[in-house]
Amino acid sequence: MASLHKRGNFWYIKYYYQKKQFWIKTKLQHDIVSFENAMRTLTKLFGSDDLTNRTIYNHQRKIKRKQKVRLSMDLDRISILSHMFLDNQNSNIRINYQSALRHLIEYTHDKYISNLTLSDLKRLYMQLLNDGKTPNTVSSIFTVIRLFFKSLKSNDYNYKFHNLEYILSHFKQFLITIPNKRPSLTDLEIQLMENFLFTEDDSDFLLAYMRFSLGTGARLSECLRGKVDKDMDFYVWKYKGNQGNYRSRTLTSNQHDQWKVLQNRMNSIHSSEPLKKRREKTTNLMSKKFALACRKTLLYTNRIFLTGVAMKPIDVYSLSNTKVNKLSRKCLLFMYAKAHNKNQKALAGWEKAIAMTKIWSFQSLRNTYLEKQESDKTTKILET
Repeated sequence: MASLHKRGNFWYIKYYYQKKQFWIKTKLQHDIVSFENAMRTLTKLFGSDDLTNRTIYNHQRKIKRKQKVRLSMDLDRISILSHMFLDNQNSNIRINYQSALRHLIEYTHDKYISNLTLSDLKRLYMQLLNDGKTPNTVSSIFTVIRLFFKSLKSNDYNYKFHNLEYILSHFKQFLITIPNKRPSLTDLEIQLMENFLFTEDDSDFLLAYMRFSLGTGARLSECLRGKVDKDMDFYVWKYKGNQGNYRSRTLTSNQHDQWKVLQNRMNSIHSSEPLKKRREKTTNLMSKKFALACRKTLLYTNRIFLTGVAMKPIDVYSLSNTKVNKLSRKCLLFMYAKAHNKNQKALAGWEKAIAMTKIWSFQSLRNTYLEKQESDKTTKILET
């Protein structure tokens, strides 16, 4: 029933219980203790039925005791504790918190929280940067991790997680953010965007869509919603915003004309799909078109970069969409390296990620355009 074997540096006894295999370590090194002497230990433990039953009973009880301790310790693993932490969060932010804590769980291989060290977090911080995440993104991840640690510490009545106090006291080094000023549209850049959209087959619709969004401040996904009522000499547009709240805006005659162009287009689309689905498809298409126009404008206005790739500004008009996307990314890296007096090839992953955040999107430009418009209005009022 039991047999003697070499495992590693020691003699082990193998036996079977309830059709399962188990091993007992004898603490006898096989290079020191001979097989004959090791057999004496086997005989002491399994020399008779009574000895065998007693040995198996004691060994199985020891295994169960270890399993019980291991199960209680598993409750202190990061994954288990983070799950409890997420259950107490609002459903709207739970997904973002879960995504941030997943980095901690995967990198530390789901450690016991009491074994976590400041060095683990430092290595995680550098790993995220090397993976191409920006310092701002990494700081937002560590903000969630800090909230998780604070929650554990405030509920640690038995002082099991004494290491968290030291970790939290050094947490400021992980919350370093870099100010990211959004680019704003100049009058020349707006004109360039319109020029690029004008070359498209559906230019009337594209230009009306862009001007309506910029003029009203509505998101691209909101421009196709709602209805317009006339109130004396004014047009009032009422629609449902992305947050579910209802809004109303007073439109100028030009904006009303633009809105009619948008509605006429939606009504002219003959499809069996519901109106909501048609709006989503149109919005997604416009988002891509405007993003492409933004990137063409970015290239057109960076003549030094174009010279380096043997191009002239006028050549941007004839570029394919794939070429525009590829060159705009190269242009951002070129601009970042030049601004920081660095060699482009020597840029770290996180620096490249920061450079990519400068890529123009119509949504960010729309926000800064509105801010500029409000600022110009205030300036005119003050001057008056």
